[in-house]
Order: sequence, then structure tokens, then C-alpha cells
Amino acid sequence: MKYRKYASIAITSGMAIACFALTAAESAAETKSIQYSSYAPESHLINTGGIVPFIELVERDTGGSLDIEFRPGGVLSNARTTLSAVSSGAVDGGFIVGVYTPQELPMNNTLSDLGLSSFDPRVLTGAINEMALLDCETCLEEWEQHNVVPFGAISTTPYLLLCNGEYNTLADLRGKKVRAPSTSVPLAQALSMTPVNIASTEIYEALQRNQVDCSFGSLSHIKNYSLWDVLESVVALPVGSTFGHQMLTFNADVWEGLTPEQKAAMRKHAPHALRGVLEAYTKGDETSKQEVIEKGIAWIEPTQEMLDVVAAQQAEEASRMVEMAESRGIPGAQKEIAVFMQKIDKWTNLVSEEGYSWEDYEDDLAAEIYSRLPQ
Repeated sequence: MKYRKYASIAITSGMAIACFALTAAESAAETKSIQYSSYAPESHLINTGGIVPFIELVERDTGGSLDIEFRPGGVLSNARTTLSAVSSGAVDGGFIVGVYTPQELPMNNTLSDLGLSSFDPRVLTGAINEMALLDCETCLEEWEQHNVVPFGAISTTPYLLLCNGEYNTLADLRGKKVRAPSTSVPLAQALSMTPVNIASTEIYEALQRNQVDCSFGSLSHIKNYSLWDVLESVVALPVGSTFGHQMLTFNADVWEGLTPEQKAAMRKHAPHALRGVLEAYTKGDETSKQEVIEKGIAWIEPTQEMLDVVAAQQAEEASRMVEMAESRGIPGAQKEIAVFMQKIDKWTNLVSEEGYSWEDYEDDLAAEIYSRLPQ
């Protein structure tokens, strides 16, 4: 793997130049170069825990026949433009978050809106990949229409309530303003809170100026957006996850140009990349919780009344999403959502086995999904 390589070579001997040219030509013929884009900062867990290890392992196993140039930080494309960049071949592959292109990927986004279907990122990641890569024909057709091969989606850990005051009961939350993603608006309203549409980059200012009282967000938001000084409490009420972000995608023409051995290496190491991100998120949350407590920010366990509200919304979410999809003119949503919920049950059972480890999870991703992909 390389980030960006610059070379300056001065050769004065005519024979050396000729030899170098021959060697370079042979190398070019043997090595395929790919540019891979991620809009996330270089230090982001998706890069360090998933994409970078994936690239390194694939390059190792392909013996120098594949050279993947990784360009993080939005240098080649940003969150909104990566789909079109991969589609057109402006970049060869990239990290695509479908929520930024809802009209281009309507069915994929419909499934990704089911953020209350599980609070376990392993379940969500297993279910959405088995669905979107194998068993949702409409999902695959959407990607095909954009000349993109999806290869591995991930999930965050559950969002909690990050607040600038202490709210210990459901009654305390009543009337409070909360920054909530659009798909979480029904839950915010069920909690008797007032949802506010604010970008994640504006969370600090919104909490500081009391434009909102809380934000739906993961514990990683506290570090990412430097919220330590504006938080008084974390209410550990799981309010859904964001998932279905395609961490691994490739331009379809580039994919077809890979050798069977190169494709096999990617299939082999994709499960490890997915596991790496989820494990990093999970361990990061454990560390963040300890830091929250050490810094004197109140860690508030949810009351049963709060949990009951979430459970009621969880039970209604699938039918609500079917109605929403139909109102948007997305055909086949009822069938695809029903199949997806079966996948949720399947992966819930898998990860619930006694003594289940991260190694077991990686093995299950390989067996249940990647071994079934077209060779």
C-alpha cells in the first residue's frame, strides 16, 4: 500500500536508462495500480481498523501484482461525491455512505434506515452484507446501474443521548430539544423530545448555545467533535445505529479487470476488515465510557420507562419503513424488509452463542457471505 508516492530518479548512464526502462515496463505489465478514496480523516477507525489492514493484506497476498494507493481525508472525493467518482472511474474504489445519495440508492437506503432493528453492530453488519451482497436483487441492481461493485458494509455502535444537562427520567426529557437524524425523528417524538435538524459538525456549538439540549450520537462523537466541555451527562439509552455504509466498493470495470487471484484475496480479507472496524468501535466505546466517568460527566442508566418507549418504536419500525418506502414509490420494499428482518434474527442467534468471539464472527462472515459470492 502507498498513500502517495513521488519519485525523483536521475540516471546518467545510457545503459542504466535502457535497463531501467525495461524493468519499469515489465513491472507496469505485472502490477495493477488502484486508487482508493475515503472521505474520512486518515486517523478515523474506518480507515485504521478496516480499509488500511484490508489493503495491506490484499497487497501481501497478491505478491506485488496489485498496488493500492490509499487517499483518505476527502482528497479525491467527499462524502457526497464518492458514489459518482467510483461510478465514473474518477477513482477506482471508495468508501460510500448511501445516505448522501438517497435517490440513487433507494432500496439500499430503505434497509439502512432500520436503525432500531438491532443494537449489536455485529448483527447489523452481518445482516446488511448478506442481504445487500447476496439476497436483495433490487439492491444489487441499484449498484449495477451506477457501475459499482459493493463489497463490504459496516455499522456503528448504538447512538446514545449526549446532553448538556442531567436527565434522569422520561419526564426530564419531555420538551427537550434533541439533534436527531431524520430516521430517528419518530423516536425523538415518542420520547416527547423536540427533534432538531443540525449537522454533526455543529453539535458542539448547538450544545454550547443551548440550541439543543441533547444529541443522538455515538460515544465516538465526544472525541471526534471535542464535546467534553459542553456535556454534563450521557444517558445510556440506545436510540439506534447508523449502518449499511459501504466501506469497500470498486468501479465495476476495474473489478472485472482484476485477476481471479486478486479477487480471491479481496474475498478472503474483507471479513477481517469488517471485524476490525466493529471491534475498534466496540473497544473505543468501552474506553470512552471510562473517560466520561473520569471527567465527571454523569453516566445515567436509562429507566425502564425509557426502554419501553424505545422497544415500542422498535416493534413498529419495520411496518413504518414499509409505509415510508411505498410513499416514496420504492417497489418491493415490504418483501425486502421482511427478508432483512429474517437476517437480523439469524445473525442475532449466531452472535448469541456461548463463548462467541471476534474470531468466530470473522469466520461466520466468511462462511455465510464471502464464500457465497461469485468467484
